[in-house]
Amino acid sequence: MYTKIERSGLIMYVSGEKIKEYRKQLGLTQVQLAKRLGITQGTLALYETGKRHPKIETVKRIADALCVRWTDLCEEVDEHTQDVATIEYTAKLKEDEEKEKAKYERMQNAVKIAGYDSLEEAMIGISKIYKLLAGNCEDENSIDKEEMQKRIKDILKAVDYLEKFGDM
Repeated sequence: MYTKIERSGLIMYVSGEKIKEYRKQLGLTQVQLAKRLGITQGTLALYETGKRHPKIETVKRIADALCVRWTDLCEEVDEHTQDVATIEYTAKLKEDEEKEKAKYERMQNAVKIAGYDSLEEAMIGISKIYKLLAGNCEDENSIDKEEMQKRIKDILKAVDYLEKFGDM
């Protein structure tokens, strides 16, 4: 799998194998290179295996750390490979978009479970609960203790919902 980079009308693909190859030529471990880059070893491993794709800024930092040009990390690919990579890249973008949409919908569901109409309203409500718990009840829009207890139970239901579906 390749990271697609478009530059001046050219399409290039960054190869995780090339990153690994240059890293090993310098005698660096993944841990050492990751430390130089300010990323985790796990993230670097994902780049090298093609399971995760670095942004162009990250590719340039990797190249600097490996003392090569960033284009040295690119592979020449034939037209068929470009087509496959483009299809994979487009599918990945669509998958990421669908995941974000589903996450947003789950967050909206959690807000409704917590008894609010919007995330903004939920944040205001949580702020009021915090003020009440902190003993700062001078706000005329403050809620009473009974309302606070109900809201806390609803918020806990929302947290349980988000934990169940992996957003917490």
